Amino acid sequence: MGAVTILGVRPGANADTLSCAAANLESLLTFAGVTDTLTPLAAPCTADVTSPDRLRLSPVPLAQWLTRTTGLTLERWTASTADEVLQFAADVVMSGRPVLVHADAYTVPWNPYCGHEHHAHAFVVDGVDDNRLHMIDGYTNATRYGTAAPIELWMKRAELAAVLAPPPDERWAVEQLTGAARATQSGLLTSFEIITANVRVRAEAEAAGRGLASLAAWADKDHIAGLNLAIWLLTRSRTAHERWWHTLNPATTSVDGGECVAAWKMAQTLAYIAWRRVTAGKPCPTSIADAVLAAADAEERWFTQMAEWAQPRSTDEGRFSETPNIESAL
Repeated sequence: MGAVTILGVRPGANADTLSCAAANLESLLTFAGVTDTLTPLAAPCTADVTSPDRLRLSPVPLAQWLTRTTGLTLERWTASTADEVLQFAADVVMSGRPVLVHADAYTVPWNPYCGHEHHAHAFVVDGVDDNRLHMIDGYTNATRYGTAAPIELWMKRAELAAVLAPPPDERWAVEQLTGAARATQSGLLTSFEIITANVRVRAEAEAAGRGLASLAAWADKDHIAGLNLAIWLLTRSRTAHERWWHTLNPATTSVDGGECVAAWKMAQTLAYIAWRRVTAGKPCPTSIADAVLAAADAEERWFTQMAEWAQPRSTDEGRFSETPNIESAL
């Protein structure tokens, strides 16, 4: 066996509240020296609903917000084959940086959805030897196919390349963080700015008929699979946002997101039950629509309270009145 490179990436502290991609991006942020990972990953929290599978949850592009809050740049590289992706990943790891590999969960051997459902997934590659890669996956979730828990493993590169497929309807992609991390911009001004942006996008969506309550219209047998996933993402997003919220000035603790998070968790449970019923050939329960409306109402109250807290303190309103498309610069 040749020389072994292993960078020692560890799962992040908030994997239980983040989506799979965000949970593994947290591992890269921690490796890069970022101590406050909630501000980059959980502070942006909004809602603009076109359909269950077109759900905008952040008011600003992730790469822009990461650079603003950490000083790091999220670089994305695309390819045509699994061999190209894994070779690129190995080369970057050999240079001393871990990477995120984006793939179809249906083809990721250690993922509970492998062989069952197609979903976008991402995992970390942080080690390489002459014919193997070392993976870290912090994804945490209870699924109908088993429990996803943080895992690390070695796998032969050729075997992995033979089974992996790109994310559904996307190209192969690898992401890495470059630059030097600075102290996360988690101060009050940053908090006021992102809360203002969160509320602004929500208000614009509501005015256009794309608010969270519109999800209730998709609570039927033809759309329950997409709705189930959308509510899962919303629940993770709101749970992480509440955790971030409680890291702010202690004066904010009188404004609590617990009711909102509990309501989305209830909607998530009912959506999962509804989806299982529909897949078993049974009617879709009507209770899911009521649960979505209740969660949307609870969220409206919480976000209104956060906006009222932030508004008189903000000295730089409108910083994110426009959200520039910076992806072309990455």
